Amino acid sequence: RAGIAVRAGRARTRPIWDNRRLRRRCRLALRPGFPAPCPHGVRVVSVSVPFFVTSSANSSTASTASASLHWARSWRLFAILVLGFASGLPLALTGQAMQAWLTVDGIDLATIGFFGLVGVPYTFKFLWAPLMDRFEPPLLGRRRGWLVLTQFALAGLLWWMSSLSPASTPKLFALAAVLVAFLSASQDVVVDAYRTDLLPEHERGLGASVHVFAYRLAMILSGGIALIWAGQWQSWPQVYKVMAIIMAGCALVSLLALPRVSAAFKALD
Repeated sequence: RAGIAVRAGRARTRPIWDNRRLRRRCRLALRPGFPAPCPHGVRVVSVSVPFFVTSSANSSTASTASASLHWARSWRLFAILVLGFASGLPLALTGQAMQAWLTVDGIDLATIGFFGLVGVPYTFKFLWAPLMDRFEPPLLGRRRGWLVLTQFALAGLLWWMSSLSPASTPKLFALAAVLVAFLSASQDVVVDAYRTDLLPEHERGLGASVHVFAYRLAMILSGGIALIWAGQWQSWPQVYKVMAIIMAGCALVSLLALPRVSAAFKALD
């Protein structure tokens, strides 16, 4: 610190603290209850601020922000879990579960072999994937709109399949199976796009793991547990009705609880 002394019309700089008297007076001014001001018009004011006030406020803000981030991440992963389950559920219903139903109804092996072709839409889904990315259903947005539409349509088609008989109406049954496979493949396209838009880059690895876990879990339900239920209930139509109800539940979650993502087109890197 420096002070200004004026002598003979000139100003020169000298250190204040070089003067012992000034140092002593300022030390006295810092004592509690000392009324005299510090020299050169400087008044010393002591303000005591508890150190824990600022640290407590910062800690509270940091904990609130951390809780919000944790909740948002959990919500995103829950959405991926539900969508992965919805993606895996119809696959076995047009595969091994359907073939078991055909066998129980006494369909010959050649016809069962032709029914295996209903899975062809899974191979060619890349043909209409650009159309689903280009056009946006009203009200719900591009991603959530297609998800809700495909899932409710899948639930309706599975319920319709439960009312058909492979032995008496094989053509209608085959048509319903092809439509289920087509909508299931379309749903897979939208789920992959939604997962990419929803998750930050550092969460995509974990999101892919959650998706595969839920996908396999749904396949166990529709391909393994469905066979157990069919044996216990002695009714494949009843099994398909239960699967339709489960798919409708997934569609309701997509309609009401999925996080929204931006519908804007993103440039490719």
